Amino acid sequence: MARFNYKFQAIENIKEKFKKNSQKEFAVCQRAVDEKISEINFIQKQIDESYIIKEKLTPQEMIFLEKYRESLNKQLDVNKKELTLLEEEKNNKLKVLVTHHQEHKVFELLKEKKLEEFTKDQLKTEMKFNDDIANQKFNRKEK
Repeated sequence: MARFNYKFQAIENIKEKFKKNSQKEFAVCQRAVDEKISEINFIQKQIDESYIIKEKLTPQEMIFLEKYRESLNKQLDVNKKELTLLEEEKNNKLKVLVTHHQEHKVFELLKEKKLEEFTKDQLKTEMKFNDDIANQKFNRKEK
């Protein structure tokens, strides 16, 4: 019996590699977004804790505390801008991943279709071969 030989196998393998690389890039972007979100939450927590004061403060300490809060707010703004950029990058990577997945799926479906055609052809040739053998045996019995 003949072996199935898919002529687009090399292309399908390349598409699979592209898809895996896209998955890795997306995962890296997702991890960066998650880290940035946790960093933003940490800064926000520090800002909230800076408002909890249990003792009296001197004017210098109040000025220092106000500068500290301003610094934290600036860090928070910078991190939020970075987060928006990272989310845009993540969305772009997701679009690329989806296209690579679709391309790979097309080649996978084409392979399945070709395999199905191959098995049908193999069955036809096998049945033809069996019919020929049956005819030869029948003809030998008649002689």
